[in-house]
Amino acid sequence: MVYLWLCLPLLVSPLIQAKNTKLQEVFHWRVVDFDFPDDASRSKSIYSKEFIPENNLPLGLDVWNDKLFITVPRWKSGVVSTLNYVSLNGELHSQFKEGSRR
Repeated sequence: MVYLWLCLPLLVSPLIQAKNTKLQEVFHWRVVDFDFPDDASRSKSIYSKEFIPENNLPLGLDVWNDKLFITVPRWKSGVVSTLNYVSLNGELHSQFKEGSRR
């Protein structure tokens, strides 16, 4: 029983340390925007309500290799793409316009 009490701080210590670790912000967006072929296409999509920037809410995030995958559910109209990614190595290969990099 005494052995268990001596080992308990060793088991709990990593949990406390992980809780106090801050996340590092790599990208941020004020409004979700997509990489349209040109400004005319973007304007046409906004005019036709195919793309409504304020209805695009990034909800799910996951990292795989050098990509940050971002899901945008179609709960409202005006969502152009539901599964998107941003390259974490600085290259832009996605439908998202590049966010401000920190």
